[in-house]
Amino acid sequence: MVWALLGFAGSLISAGAQAQAGREREREAQLQAKAEIANMELARAAGKQRMLAMSDQYQSQVASNEAFFAFAGRDVAADRSVKAFLDKQEEAYLDNVSTAARNIETESANRKLSAELTKLRGANARRAAGVSSFTTLLGGASNLYKTYYNPNE
Repeated sequence: MVWALLGFAGSLISAGAQAQAGREREREAQLQAKAEIANMELARAAGKQRMLAMSDQYQSQVASNEAFFAFAGRDVAADRSVKAFLDKQEEAYLDNVSTAARNIETESANRKLSAELTKLRGANARRAAGVSSFTTLLGGASNLYKTYYNPNE
């Protein structure tokens, strides 16, 4: 009979440990999700910096090209071929900026989704540990019951 009580006490300890492990897995998942969100913010900031650098580079190229055409004796404002060249340069710049912005948004959405899935996995691990803990308690209680109330089985 003492062994049955010790077995039930072991079941209680095991169930408590299982529940604690589930809570820890959930806490780890929450921390991982926060890190993923922080990485997302860093990636967004880096992307914005790249876009600013692209803008600076474009402005510099435009100024250089306008200076070159003026030095070559071409009227930058009136020459259609110069205007076509500058328009094409602007179009390429806008395409690059647009692509960079879409990439930033796509990466941010992917990281946000990853963080949410990480949180969900943690919550599911906690729930699974709770179920396992409960079944451990039931098993210990069942063994205790069989020992005290049905010792012949």
